[in-house]
Amino acid sequence: MNLGDPTLAAAILDRLAMRALRLDIDGPSYRQHVGQERARKHGATVPDDTTDP
Repeated sequence: MNLGDPTLAAAILDRLAMRALRLDIDGPSYRQHVGQERARKHGATVPDDTTDP
């Protein structure tokens, strides 16, 4: 979807962000886990550290 007007797009994003809920989730990253498993499957050596930077 192309809104065409950068000011309108910024206003819509601002309104969405204003009403959004923020969820802080503690724990390991699922995407990082999947990426490490995929790398291992293809023979790459990956660190076992699953903490986010």
